[in-house]
Amino acid sequence: IIRSLENPSDRVDSVRMRLMAFHILCQSSPDIEELSLVLNEPGLVQDLLDVLYNSEKDCEDLQNLAARALASMCCDRSRQALFLRTLNSGQQKEKFVLFLNSAIKNASHGGNNKENKLLESVLSLISVLSVSNLGCAILSQLGLVQILLTLMKMYPGPQLQIVSGAVRILEALVERDAQVMRAFGEFEGLKIMISRLQRELGLLDNDSIMEDCEPSKRCTAESSSPGVSKLLAKRFLVKSLLRTIALTCYNNGEWTQSRLTFDGESAALPSCLEAIFQQAKDLGSSVFALAATVMGDLLHHDPTCFSKIQSHGLPKAFLSTVQNGVLVTPDTVCCLPSTLVALCLNKDGLKEVKNSKVL
Repeated sequence: IIRSLENPSDRVDSVRMRLMAFHILCQSSPDIEELSLVLNEPGLVQDLLDVLYNSEKDCEDLQNLAARALASMCCDRSRQALFLRTLNSGQQKEKFVLFLNSAIKNASHGGNNKENKLLESVLSLISVLSVSNLGCAILSQLGLVQILLTLMKMYPGPQLQIVSGAVRILEALVERDAQVMRAFGEFEGLKIMISRLQRELGLLDNDSIMEDCEPSKRCTAESSSPGVSKLLAKRFLVKSLLRTIALTCYNNGEWTQSRLTFDGESAALPSCLEAIFQQAKDLGSSVFALAATVMGDLLHHDPTCFSKIQSHGLPKAFLSTVQNGVLVTPDTVCCLPSTLVALCLNKDGLKEVKNSKVL
């Protein structure tokens, strides 16, 4: 039907309407029998991928809709297999990797709003796939860890909410697959993410790990957004980074050893925690609570390491923030007693807590 239309713009509009209709159909909890009539159409996934890979000018909106349509289809795990079979066949893996790298490059260097939306939609598709074992295995084969870590090193790079989405994908993959955890270590993932966290907290000006985008090519979409939305995006990114860092900096990546360390690649983590305590009012109670939980977890598992965290000034920064007042939320209500108890497990820590009079 579409090919019978003579006007190219009419063809584009027809494709756009069909993609939107398919996206809405998948999101509307359709009857399985009704949806099967569409999904059983030969070449459906391949057609959507062809639209996604289309590199013609001004087709970003069609690519965006194709990515969202695929993500909607894969939200139901029973429908993921159809997409994963296609992705795992022939040269589809190589095509998908090339497309993802191109989308990241375009969004990071002078990307407009359409290119940022496209990358966000593709990451939504990847995020949906990362929750299943088969999807996680195929994403690992694509070398997704290295691709996403490259995105982490680009500064300022894509919009903060896009980077946050990439961090959440890494967190899901690392938590689910030991092979991904090994790849994360091989590509110095922990060091890269801590460097990104330092950059977001204002602890770094220039760093060899972070790849600065040229000023003339920096993403302008983020600079034009309202200050409140930028602050919320920064809070969410800092929280996502800290969650993933805490998950991945266990001793030797062994899940049986739940003792955090401040050695090696994670040596810069204490300065990040201190900065979070000092910037608690700007970063919000949720980020503050997570940082306090990370410090408390270390002390609960090894109270004798108090001298190590004391040398980094963490107890003083934490208690000073509590003295100045923190926003009372469920997060802070849950973390404060546990963290204070952790500090009091050590004699010197108990003395500091008493002297601060926070109790």
